[in-house]
Amino acid sequence: MVYQAIKTFAKDGKKDLHITCDNCIAQNKNNLSLFFWSWLSMLGWYNNITINFMIPGHTKFICDSFFGHIKKTYRNQKVNTVDDIEDIVNNSSKGNEGLRYNGGIGWKWFDFQNFFSKNNFINLPHITKYHHFRFSNLSEDLGKVYCSENSGGVEICHKLLRDDNNFNINEKLDILDVMHISEERKKYLYQKIRQHIEDPYKDVYYL
Repeated sequence: MVYQAIKTFAKDGKKDLHITCDNCIAQNKNNLSLFFWSWLSMLGWYNNITINFMIPGHTKFICDSFFGHIKKTYRNQKVNTVDDIEDIVNNSSKGNEGLRYNGGIGWKWFDFQNFFSKNNFINLPHITKYHHFRFSNLSEDLGKVYCSENSGGVEICHKLLRDDNNFNINEKLDILDVMHISEERKKYLYQKIRQHIEDPYKDVYYL
């Protein structure tokens, strides 16, 4: 999803990319994300990429307000279909836009996990203690990350790519297939959810 957003909103004509994240290890602060930012630098999309993580206790910022707008709109609306959800997102704020998967037409899931693992990327030790990461597309910095515990603090350099001579940065990304809904899940939706849907829409998703 981040890849789709960057290609759509923040790629062409930009020299520097600054990302602010909450301190969620599962979603944001992990080695896969570091490999991803390093790869963007290698592609030459940006001269510099900085990733900053807010310290625990200070993790509310502008993105949360947009989700708040969606929640306010959602609680006063009837929702029967995915179309209704899209309308709620679009009507919640000028800054929100619903983007649906739509069978891969809207956007796709790419297999970054396999892409980076087979290309010899190396995990950063003690990643959780760092809050600031920097990447550069200078030839001597490609495949490396500079990290610091504090803003403006002393940086340490870590090589993420074991052998850059064997890494094809333009290799085509594999697309992950979306799993079809199971029969058990269909049965659950029919028996437990369908009853709460208004009559004109009961058979749209709950046959």
